[in-house]
Amino acid sequence: MDFSALASYFTLDVITDIAFGEPFGFLAENRDINGYCQVGRASIPVFEWFGVFPDLYKILRLPGIRSLVMPSAKDTKGVGMLMGFVLVLSLKKMY
Repeated sequence: MDFSALASYFTLDVITDIAFGEPFGFLAENRDINGYCQVGRASIPVFEWFGVFPDLYKILRLPGIRSLVMPSAKDTKGVGMLMGFVLVLSLKKMY
């Protein structure tokens, strides 16, 4: 058993349950749903670069570049997929 993965799944499910009223489902599936954790680990070096070179973030925020590199609620993996999940939950609660 990979305890580090289990701890990550538990943490993400608790956070999403508290924040959105239902867990994301990592523990129930016992896997990295749609590569969310994998994308998170791969993003760490990018955030390190932003810490060293803050002007990079300003460049990524430019409208033409932002749509190419920033996550979107339409993504099927990673942070964008979580954004879509939150959007769907928000719409459910509104109606």
